[in-house]
Amino acid sequence: MDGSSNMYNSIRYSIVLEISITTLLIFGLYTFPLSQRTNAQLQSDKLDYKLMASDNNIFSNRWIPPSYVTISLGRNSSEAAGGNNNNNAVVTWNQLITTIGLEKKIPPPYLARDYALMHIAIYDALLQPTNKTSNNEKPAELAIVAGAAAEVLAYLFPENSSSIAALEEQQITYIPGHNTSQIIEGRIIGHDVGKKVIAYAKTDTSDARWNGTTPSSFGIWTGVNPIGPLFGYQETYVLSSGAEFQPPPPYPFGSAKDLADVQAVIAAAHSRTPEQIAIVHKWADLPPPTIWNNMLNDHIESHNLTIYESARASAYLNTAMYDSFVSCWYTKFTYWTARPFQRILSDPAFTTVIPTPNFPSYTSGHSTISSTAAIILGQLFPEEAIYFLSEAHEAAISRLWAGIHFPQDNNNGFAVGQQIGKKYVDDMLEPPEPFVVPVRQALTAPFIWRNNNN
Repeated sequence: MDGSSNMYNSIRYSIVLEISITTLLIFGLYTFPLSQRTNAQLQSDKLDYKLMASDNNIFSNRWIPPSYVTISLGRNSSEAAGGNNNNNAVVTWNQLITTIGLEKKIPPPYLARDYALMHIAIYDALLQPTNKTSNNEKPAELAIVAGAAAEVLAYLFPENSSSIAALEEQQITYIPGHNTSQIIEGRIIGHDVGKKVIAYAKTDTSDARWNGTTPSSFGIWTGVNPIGPLFGYQETYVLSSGAEFQPPPPYPFGSAKDLADVQAVIAAAHSRTPEQIAIVHKWADLPPPTIWNNMLNDHIESHNLTIYESARASAYLNTAMYDSFVSCWYTKFTYWTARPFQRILSDPAFTTVIPTPNFPSYTSGHSTISSTAAIILGQLFPEEAIYFLSEAHEAAISRLWAGIHFPQDNNNGFAVGQQIGKKYVDDMLEPPEPFVVPVRQALTAPFIWRNNNN
């Protein structure tokens, strides 16, 4: 069979697969009528995301976005922005860490760690049993959130401590419906849990220093000072380790499939459209954890989620993205595969839309964490599961259009991200448990340490 016939069959198979995915998702939507949901309350039933990951060939070399990519959120821009009034404390703290992270240009994997630590502190603090005040009143939730977030952020970004403290004071100065003793007690709980999360952060191996050397062989990445060679060995939350879900090895250098992937990148670079370039920038101008957090923030406010619901959703999204980064970085620095610009040396017309990140190619971080994030948000807001999945597809294919990833980087990263997302959804359907800080003995349920490395 000649190359054109193979290409035709690949495109036809992708179209059939997209139709199957669309049908599956639409069927799923009918199983989640909005009238049976309370905001983002999790369902006992869920979409069968496992079927979506049953084949890695979601993206052909000439992948065409499905028609549902253009589906809107069904609300106007002011509703989507939602955060203008900053009424939700969880969203406000998320926006602060975003601002700090962007100013400091923190690499995406490490920014994901920062997001996760702050949101774990907020969620774990809200799970703690509370002692009532002298007037038999419960501590203020908003004060718990402010104390936990401020404690962790001041540890992560000590040079920003004044702005962090200012936001905390602003939030606790007056909390409607709560008196001073309730606010003080809430703040104490938040800071106490924040300190425990910091103690955990000091043991997650994020400060490990790499003293190794880049391997040398055909098809191997040839840069210097790569970002995060040891990140794939950091402690994870729901995954047992970064190695739990891994893709197959990349194509052997010089094989027919490997050379076809190289040609696919060249072909995409020579046929870029203005729309494709715009999509590349949509997913590259901000770190992917920030993009997905912004999506969640919009939904938190447009759905009027409670503080607890917001904290739970944010903790799951951010720990899932962090675990996905750890998994992806484990892959990257297992295989050390070259980037397209390091392989495509004989085509002077080849260009990339954006600078190539300074780490190996296989697999794509955008594809992996976007696939995971889409599944988490699809579980929280099932009426928009198709939209989130289409956004993840777009994030993945944007890396091919940018000229910085091969198709197998996107395909296999996406598939691993779905496996991670499914495991997280299974965890979301279990009774609530803290991620790091054990609940105090006032709770009857035993604490279960999430990382099952033993």
